[in-house]
Amino acid sequence: MSKNNIEIELRFPLKNADAVIARLNRDAIKKYENRQIDTYYNAPHRDFFARAPSVDDWLRLQNSDGKYSINLKSFFPKGALKSTHCDEYESGIENMEALEKIFAALDFKPVIRVDKKRIAFAFKNTEIAIDEVAELGTFIEVEYDCDDDCTIESAREYLYGIVKEIGADVGEEYDFGYAFDLMERQGLVKGWGGQ
Repeated sequence: MSKNNIEIELRFPLKNADAVIARLNRDAIKKYENRQIDTYYNAPHRDFFARAPSVDDWLRLQNSDGKYSINLKSFFPKGALKSTHCDEYESGIENMEALEKIFAALDFKPVIRVDKKRIAFAFKNTEIAIDEVAELGTFIEVEYDCDDDCTIESAREYLYGIVKEIGADVGEEYDFGYAFDLMERQGLVKGWGGQ
């Protein structure tokens, strides 16, 4: 995540994960490899999913191999079907069980769980993650640590170049997040085809 809390990323289905991982093992710095279990919540005061497929805000608790965090992503432009970036706020938490009890007491409801194995690399001012997501498949996510002088458009263009440079054989850009895709598959929200 960028130091200025603005996240600019691209995500694609990845067809040649082994080749991309081999390239990144050779030319990038491996940051971590772990299993992440993300639980997404809805709020009692505002239904985050009322305007699906446009979902502006996502609230998540994450268990990353026993390290816990809370995260809020607020996507822009508001109300759009395809976002260009988001504000992201994240903090580690010491006691996941206590926070889950606080959420329950305040009537925040768990909506969907995403289980993924992630390998992340640092490469040319980007973080590149290869995700194996239960029930969905393999994806590549490329995020740019944008400084104060970059624009959203220039950052996205740079990310497309990185995907090409590392030889990633990708499908169409993945506009859904993993959580939304799983929610749609379970009939909890309507996606692009439901309009």
